[in-house]
Amino acid sequence: MREAKSKELKKDLEILSQTFERVVDRKESVVKSLGKDLLEAEEQYAMALRSHLQNVDNLIGLIHFVDMFIHFFLYLFW
Repeated sequence: MREAKSKELKKDLEILSQTFERVVDRKESVVKSLGKDLLEAEEQYAMALRSHLQNVDNLIGLIHFVDMFIHFFLYLFW
């Protein structure tokens, strides 16, 4: 009786061990996938930031140009 129970417990333990390994493997896969997604998101953020900063620089340049244009015409006609 004891030996049968021992064999049953060993079998249950083996099943639990395999199940645990599968769960760990799945979680490792998810973590790896999320790490890849994070790297891609960081790259997209960096690209968007560079684009935004370039647009701000262009806008500042345009403002300076318009300001100089206005001052030039005010100087000519006043």
